[in-house]
Amino acid sequence: MKRVWPALCIFIWLTVSSLRAQQASPSLEVNEAVRDFGKVLQGEVLKHVFVFTNRGLAPLKIMGIEATCGCQTTALSAKQIPPGKSAHLEVAVDTAGLSGSIDKSVHILTNDPRQPSVSLSIKADVQPEITLSSPSLYFERVPEGEKKVSKEVILTICAERSIRILSAESTEESVSVRLEDVADSHGKKVRLIATQKPGGKIGYHMERIIVKTTSHLTPEISIYLLIRNFNR
Repeated sequence: MKRVWPALCIFIWLTVSSLRAQQASPSLEVNEAVRDFGKVLQGEVLKHVFVFTNRGLAPLKIMGIEATCGCQTTALSAKQIPPGKSAHLEVAVDTAGLSGSIDKSVHILTNDPRQPSVSLSIKADVQPEITLSSPSLYFERVPEGEKKVSKEVILTICAERSIRILSAESTEESVSVRLEDVADSHGKKVRLIATQKPGGKIGYHMERIIVKTTSHLTPEISIYLLIRNFNR
């Protein structure tokens, strides 16, 4: 029995010390971990200030910040946060060159024993300046007895952008291109007509139609030509 008491005392002391350490630890609380901007125009810079609070009884230390590709952070307001106090971090995402659904994150590394890493996210649905009815056109060999084959792509300009389609040119010698405005679209829709004539390189290959615009964000758009040209 005498041998049990020292071991029991040590166990109780360790347990109490552990409980005290837990009670005196920091605790990170984020007021908003995800900011969803919904639909935004391509080229906008999305900014949000994330606020977090130390709900623990010991100072909260920010050990590091890790950002995913395309996500930028400004200076952190404080690297050590006393109990009951808050700090903030501004996060920015440049949507130039992005389109569709995006989810960019920043990871905050702390000395909070319960959650040493916390993720903060910015989400959005990026609407491109110019959308295509099809990203590519497929051509085969022009049938015998026919002089040409034509296919088209509709380019739609975002209503909030004052940009124009300047020109279009094919890298395939047997395919010519012309542009025409779609009726009653007020210049917001352009029809691109690609016409294939007999000839051209034999075999299966890929070329491009290069569309030039007045936009500084998307000055050039590529429409891919997939060509299968074999002698029958």
